[in-house]
Amino acid sequence: TAAVVFLSVALAKSEGFSALKGKLLRLFAWRFFIPVATLALLAETLLFQTFVLQNAPIADDESVYVFIAKTLLGGRVANPAPQDPEFFANQFLVLDGYRWYGKYPIGHPLLLALGEAAGLRFVIVTLVACGVFLLTYLVGRRLFSHNRACLSLCLLLLSPHFVFMAASQLSQPASSLTMML
Repeated sequence: TAAVVFLSVALAKSEGFSALKGKLLRLFAWRFFIPVATLALLAETLLFQTFVLQNAPIADDESVYVFIAKTLLGGRVANPAPQDPEFFANQFLVLDGYRWYGKYPIGHPLLLALGEAAGLRFVIVTLVACGVFLLTYLVGRRLFSHNRACLSLCLLLLSPHFVFMAASQLSQPASSLTMML
C-alpha cells in the first residue's frame, strides 16, 4: 500500500501527469463528453458481448434468469415438470415433481422478459449498465465536481468488471441501478 502511495505522489508531480491532466480537463469540458462516453460504453459492451462472450451464458445464473424470463412471458411463475426430470437437474432450478421453476427473485428476469418480448434481450442489461453509468456521473457531480464525475466515467469505461457484467445477462447492473436510485 505504501508503495502505491509513493508511486502516486511521484507520478502526480511529473510533467507527464500534468500534461495528461490538462488534456483530460479539456476533454471533460467538451459539452458532448457525457453522451459520447455513454455511446462508447454501449459500443464497448455490445462488442464484448458479441465477439468475446458470443451471446452465450457464462454462468448457470444467466441461464436460470433467462428460464425465469421465458416462464414469465408464458404467463406463469412455474412450468409443469418435464418428463425425465433427471435430465433437467440444475442447482438453481427447482423440480419438485409437479412444478419446474427458478429459485431467484423475479425482478431481474422481468427486465429480461421485457427484452425477450421485444426481441432485444441481449441489449437490456447493457442499457441498464448505461443507466448506472449516467447515474454515476450525476452522483459524482453532486457529491464532488463535474471533473471528478467525468473521471469516474473514464474509470468505468476502463473497468473490465463493469464491462463484463454489462455484457452478460447477470443481475449485478440491475442491482446497482436500483441501489443508486
